[in-house]
Amino acid sequence: MLAASQSIKTKLRTFFAHFKDVSRSHLYGVLTLELDNLASETSQLDSSNFDNVSAQLHKYKGICRYLKIDNEALYSDDLSKVELLGNITTLQILLKDIESEI
Repeated sequence: MLAASQSIKTKLRTFFAHFKDVSRSHLYGVLTLELDNLASETSQLDSSNFDNVSAQLHKYKGICRYLKIDNEALYSDDLSKVELLGNITTLQILLKDIESEI
């Protein structure tokens, strides 16, 4: 997972590099807030309600596509609630790791 994490961090850096400093900082804040909300909403779902978990997965996949990390280990079409929460948390950690560079 270390190699995958480094690859994702590189893609995140590349994504943010396309924006001016002020825009980059604002976008980072919006993105972290969106991931926080997604994690909170997902954690409140009943694991057996596949439709709601699937809707949250769809939102998460949209974020991954926007960040251009949709071909990485954190991106999957078939995740359970627990796996989705794990991936959201991992993405939050990776973003936090590069925060000082943004």
